[in-house]
Amino acid sequence: MKRAPVDSEAPATVVLAICPERALPLARAFAARGCAPMLAFSRYQLASFGSNADIVVADDDIDPRGETLRVVGDVSATIRMFVAARRRGDPLDVHAHLSPDLSPTHVVAQALALVALRRGADTCRETLTWGPLELDPSRRESIWRGHPIDLTATQFDILAALVRSGGAVITKTQLQREVWPDSVPDDGERLIAHIRRIRSRIEPDPSRPQFLLTARGVGFRLADVESESRRNLTLVSTKRDPTSAPHLTG
Repeated sequence: MKRAPVDSEAPATVVLAICPERALPLARAFAARGCAPMLAFSRYQLASFGSNADIVVADDDIDPRGETLRVVGDVSATIRMFVAARRRGDPLDVHAHLSPDLSPTHVVAQALALVALRRGADTCRETLTWGPLELDPSRRESIWRGHPIDLTATQFDILAALVRSGGAVITKTQLQREVWPDSVPDDGERLIAHIRRIRSRIEPDPSRPQFLLTARGVGFRLADVESESRRNLTLVSTKRDPTSAPHLTG
């Protein structure tokens, strides 16, 4: 079974406990992706509304130190995101620490990627596909362009997390937490080493990757396979077919 796009599994409820100038654009961005956003204007409302929400986004205007956010809902079922200009640490019970300059589109993409990763744990029997890549989590089998490829368990988990994100960027920290849930995220060198090895198996030129891409300064994502398909179709359609050339006689 193929995984459905992230949008088809969009969470029903999103609670936004952030300052008004950021709240409305973010609410519109979530609504555009099929979510049902609701605003919270105090820590009390954050605690009350967020208890049954799928995603909760709070900032240091409503929840100065993120203390209420960290106890909202269940960390295994509620995606918690904290927006603050000055980083105050990155506790394990908050899924993402966001800068206030991030666009609403970026915040929504990260949130839905995290939801997809969380749900992925419950769909291990499904075949994960993204373009030429197929992963069977139950058998730990990997197919690239129709041929089996040899991946380590860690490399398999990295690709599975990226497929489940639906093409959205996953930060290095988020990816490390998905692949090594019992370890504290580090500077990402171990993760980058595995990314290089994956590229050496699937990329024609690993130094210029076309499939497993780097979002500079943020993390990693998989190429937009629909755009690539359209590009390839255009290239094919514009090639001249010698058999269609008119026959000239002298």
